Order: sequence, then structure tokens, then C-alpha cells
Amino acid sequence: MKNTNHNTISEKKRGICFHEGKLYFTKQVERKIFFFLTIVMLILGIASYTGIFN
Repeated sequence: MKNTNHNTISEKKRGICFHEGKLYFTKQVERKIFFFLTIVMLILGIASYTGIFN
């Protein structure tokens, strides 16, 4: 029988798990990623508005 328990302690500490071709995140890691992307979009929006990219 194949053991498919992929919730080991080391994976929980890391917050990122790659299992069977899929990438899984914890809620905390996902929130950090989306917060970072939101800040990047905000900075790019301000830069575009001020005309830096023209």
C-alpha cells in the first residue's frame, strides 16, 4: 500500500509542499505572497501614474 501522508513536520515548518505535480502553501505563506504582490502592484501603479514608464 502506498503511503500518501505528505503532511510531515518538516513540510509544515516550511509552509510549501510540492506533491504529485502540485504546489501547496499554508495560509500564512499564501497571505505573505499576496501581500508582497499587492505592494509591487501599488508601486508599479504609482510609477505608471507619475509617468516613469513613458
